[in-house]
Amino acid sequence: MKKLLIGAAMAVALVSSAWAKNLAVPSDDPAVTLTIPNTWTMQEIDFGYSAQSPENDVTFYVEYAAGKRVKAMTDLNQQWLKEMNIKTLGKPEELELDFNGVKGSVLKFKAKDDNGPTNVNFAFIPAGKERVIMLTLWGSDEEQAKHGKDIDSILGSIKPIN
Repeated sequence: MKKLLIGAAMAVALVSSAWAKNLAVPSDDPAVTLTIPNTWTMQEIDFGYSAQSPENDVTFYVEYAAGKRVKAMTDLNQQWLKEMNIKTLGKPEELELDFNGVKGSVLKFKAKDDNGPTNVNFAFIPAGKERVIMLTLWGSDEEQAKHGKDIDSILGSIKPIN
């Protein structure tokens, strides 16, 4: 019976690690952890990580910066909007959200890209020591709805390290 329980525990550990990528952000002296589904393609970028849904129709970024580098990070994101030909339409909806005990502010932009109407959401989470974590979610209403479980899973996995 003991061998069976140990085998079952090992199988669960192997399966759960096969379906998700765990990140500590920032990687040195982390403030939060989060999990990206293994079906999403991930890559390291200048200020953190990007992840794309399996059909590459929804993009999620997690970035972080400290002190003076916060402006460089936000400037790079303005450049990214231009490169992706994303045009924001009007002022964003501003929200305050709690990410599992981490309070953050969110800017939700209605926008337009080469494929038509889309959304770009930026969430800013204070990470202590003059650091900021920025989450970006880009995709149309339909695309985000299609990947809703994964998106909810990512956002629900954000946990403070304290």
